[in-house]
Amino acid sequence: MKNIVKFSFFTGLFLTIYLKGADWIEYIIPQQDANTNTSLLFQYGGMIGFSLFIIFIVMLQSDGIQKIKACKPKLSQWIYILYVTLGLTFIGFTLVTFKLQIAIIMALLFMLVTAILDMIRDKIIQESDGNPLHAKKIM
Repeated sequence: MKNIVKFSFFTGLFLTIYLKGADWIEYIIPQQDANTNTSLLFQYGGMIGFSLFIIFIVMLQSDGIQKIKACKPKLSQWIYILYVTLGLTFIGFTLVTFKLQIAIIMALLFMLVTAILDMIRDKIIQESDGNPLHAKKIM
């Protein structure tokens, strides 16, 4: 729970700096003469980068879900299906309407979901590996 509060605080701080940073850049550089092709290239790069970011995180979480599978196979399958569906939804939404600011916010939200999944995974593993009389793990 402490990690989620920290992550939420830093996410809010990052978003504040990010949104105010756009105003500061407009104040410093009032006119930006960007080429249309350059703008489109940045947009495609952002779309590819965001998609690879989500895919990378989903692949990293598959190892943790395999650990849950030893304890609770049906629950791990449902969590995996839900997590992959959520990742594909995030990717699909970004590919349909892409804006860099929304993509960054969505990436932070996906990281929050990943932190919650890690917390659930740790609780399940701790329940199965721990002794109810003693809080230490059995080696």
